[in-house]
Amino acid sequence: MALDPYYRARYDAVREFTWDDVERGNPEAVARLSELRQPPGGYSPPPLAISDAEIPGPHGPIAIRVYRDTRTVSTGVVVWMHGGAFKWGDLDMLEAHAVAAELSTLADVVVVSVAYRLGPTYRYPVPVDDCVAVATSIC
Repeated sequence: MALDPYYRARYDAVREFTWDDVERGNPEAVARLSELRQPPGGYSPPPLAISDAEIPGPHGPIAIRVYRDTRTVSTGVVVWMHGGAFKWGDLDMLEAHAVAAELSTLADVVVVSVAYRLGPTYRYPVPVDDCVAVATSIC
């Protein structure tokens, strides 16, 4: 089975470097990773109300971003914790922003995306504590 052309291009863009290259600041690796953060051509987010806020946490305030579909009354809440193994990512990366926006629209829910603190600056259990604090405070 052939890989979808969109994902094939993304795979080809990163296969020559590792996360260690990014951590060490390899300019080519950082540039390629930055390109991957951009949405695919033609993407436009659904009609949403998007707001940033903070909630208290055990290690200080935690930034969150809330997504609400403006066309409907949402039926539930999803807490979205972007990928990155508690080491990479932010609320603006494609996997966090676009996925939260689409999930809010397609599942008819309010999505609360968590900007948990990242390692290695914040060691375990701080990132996990941030996620638990958000989930328990809104549920």
